[in-house]
Amino acid sequence: MAHVFPDLDQYTLPTATIDNFKLSDLPKKTVITINADDPIEKGMKTIFSNKILSCPVLSASGDLLGSISIIDIVLFTINVCQSSQELVSAFGLPVTNDNLFVNFDNVPNLLRTDASLQSSGFNLDKASFLTNFSRRNSLHVLPGSSSLVDVAKILQKSHRIAVGDKKLENYVSQSELVKFLYQNKLYHNGSHSVKDLNLGTKKVISMGIKQLVIEGFKQMIVNKISGVGVVDEDGQLVGVVSAHDVRVIGNSADLLEHLYSDYPTYRVYLQNNFQVPSAPITVSESDTLDKVITTLLENKIHRVFIVDNYKKPIGVISFGDVLEKMLLKN
Repeated sequence: MAHVFPDLDQYTLPTATIDNFKLSDLPKKTVITINADDPIEKGMKTIFSNKILSCPVLSASGDLLGSISIIDIVLFTINVCQSSQELVSAFGLPVTNDNLFVNFDNVPNLLRTDASLQSSGFNLDKASFLTNFSRRNSLHVLPGSSSLVDVAKILQKSHRIAVGDKKLENYVSQSELVKFLYQNKLYHNGSHSVKDLNLGTKKVISMGIKQLVIEGFKQMIVNKISGVGVVDEDGQLVGVVSAHDVRVIGNSADLLEHLYSDYPTYRVYLQNNFQVPSAPITVSESDTLDKVITTLLENKIHRVFIVDNYKKPIGVISFGDVLEKMLLKN
């Protein structure tokens, strides 16, 4: 059965190759941005209200300074705000639990300190303070004339790139590039299996079903990933905690409350309020690269777990992994 995407039929160029395309050939979109001088809570609300995972930060003159991601906001929330009173001040929202904070002291050099930032000229009241707060990835800025091959290689390791010279022209994610390559048939290995391509062989990062959800986000920050699996007492995959969840919740007060619940409570909340799937979306080693791509795009997810016959996770495939195999020539 053919997979149909309503907006994936604009291009059909079966004889073209990726070498024929430049970064400027990718579809343009309206890019939501954050002003570096905006109050920090306004920057957060821009991401929450638009339900996006990342947003470029611009200076008053329109120069690109970097980006703020959902993970930056989560890390800021649990480490900079030290009491419920400060949370009320930061967000203007009620918080009743006085014991909301996970200890990250065993993660050396992970956090920026207020003193080091102030000495560097950062204003802790401004949205610019959140720029790459988690130190996960620096934002690559490329001109529109860049080869799409070179762009794909960068996006194997980085979630997004900014397009432009001195001013921002576009903002491209891994998923958008995969979608473009898929709809234009500008890739290799579509019929090869996950096993044959050696896809998803990195160590699976997971949390236990009884752990607090915030522990999953801690794993994301430490391992520089955007999602972790949730396993039950038998090691079977029963769910996923990801940065996408924060985008779905889209409210800082609800975010704080539910980051500190156990996974079953958290999952029921997501299912009842946001119609998320009741079971994790997975693939098997026998599935093809085409199946992996359509699974990711159709479900609007950024990673998919590989499970064995006992529903135990044996691998995880990200868009970066997919891009690597799409470029791999036979």
